[in-house]
Amino acid sequence: MLLPKTVDDRNGVNVTGRGRYVICQALAYATIAIEALPEDWRQQSDAEDMHRLLKTLADDPDFYRLWARSHLEQCGLTASNGQLELRD
Repeated sequence: MLLPKTVDDRNGVNVTGRGRYVICQALAYATIAIEALPEDWRQQSDAEDMHRLLKTLADDPDFYRLWARSHLEQCGLTASNGQLELRD
């Protein structure tokens, strides 16, 4: 499926006004979650495709990944070494 250049538009109507932003956020969270899985469980091709989509849609894809990781850490959730850990 190809996304239109302006992902907020559907049949010429602006749905949310934040479509591109929300999609970039979702892609950042999803790639972080996939990377946190044990290697045998990772859907590597999906993660690679999500990275490519994020790079295509975002002016600064690293911003979204950094923001998502920081937000998760502020909530007490860390993702590393194939594990998700929730701080008490």
